[in-house]
Amino acid sequence: MSNLTNDHRKRLKRGGERLFQQDSAAEIFDIHGPKRERATAAGSKTFVRQILSPSIKLTPQERAIGNCFGAFYEQIHSGGGSEFLREFVDGGGGGASGVNEARMHKSSMIKLAINSLKSAPMIRYKVGRGRGTKIGKHTAISQLELVHEICVSGRTLTYVGLANGWTASRQKKGNQEWRLAVPDRQRKALAEALRVALVMVGNDWHEAGYNVPYEFSLIEVE
Repeated sequence: MSNLTNDHRKRLKRGGERLFQQDSAAEIFDIHGPKRERATAAGSKTFVRQILSPSIKLTPQERAIGNCFGAFYEQIHSGGGSEFLREFVDGGGGGASGVNEARMHKSSMIKLAINSLKSAPMIRYKVGRGRGTKIGKHTAISQLELVHEICVSGRTLTYVGLANGWTASRQKKGNQEWRLAVPDRQRKALAEALRVALVMVGNDWHEAGYNVPYEFSLIEVE
């Protein structure tokens, strides 16, 4: 993140990482069976985590998978769950005695998702050379990193793009400062990679007999 412009640094000083969520605004609807009720005032929006951002073209089921991964991951890393996750994922330790069935179920789902995402191909973006433009390194991103950043850490696609050099810098006429940005094409590529990763996790869960709890499907966004 050392290649941030002065503008990005100023934004961070004013409010930290939450400013990378400012573009994630949405109208929220609560789902009650076949009914859908507005949760935000008519015509107004509220800030949401990136996984709920309508700018990312995901189906309600794909968003539910992302929310489920984020919630279960956080739950098994809190309240003493981290040691159990380490045992369960790495195969160490002396078993899962004393751990309740619900926590084991969630940990099994997270283990399966982590292993699938780890083994998936790296996310890459091939760029050419733009005239008058400095192109970032476009470092390959693991699917696990992308899903974790968005679904667990709540960071935005712009943050992920900046952190991995999926950027382009241009210099305006009469201005010596280069303006760093994550172009729309790169953000769309990251959004599509996220969708593919979530579909893969959802398919793996389904094949293993795991279902995403219904409560993760009770919110829709526009």
